[in-house]
Amino acid sequence: MAADLILAPEAEQDLTEAYEWYEKQRTGLGEEFIGCVDACVQAVRRNPTGYAAVHLLYRRALTRRFPYAVFFEFAESTVTVYGVFHCSRDPEKWRQRLRPQRITGTVPDQVAKVEKQEWLTRERISSSSMGPLP
Repeated sequence: MAADLILAPEAEQDLTEAYEWYEKQRTGLGEEFIGCVDACVQAVRRNPTGYAAVHLLYRRALTRRFPYAVFFEFAESTVTVYGVFHCSRDPEKWRQRLRPQRITGTVPDQVAKVEKQEWLTRERISSSSMGPLP
């Protein structure tokens, strides 16, 4: 059974902006983009745990044909899509949107544990001979 779906207003705005941009490039291309994103979201709804967590407890699914990523959370049999970003955008943009307080299916201790692990990893890498992370 497919998970329920919630599309955050920010994700709707992302889709609207991308749709309009593609439509300006070629009539009908925006519709094709929306179709590819919809297929990606439906795949996520069918198997939300099949996608790896990429930031805290958020997951990412990549669309086919168009270079976009769908960022979502899966909790209590519901998929919540928080953003649809072009893959060439600065990763800090989507990290800012995926704030810990947005996570509905976790307790603060779990979020703190994940944040600490990310921080420790960044510290370990930045202290190595490679120099600091960008």
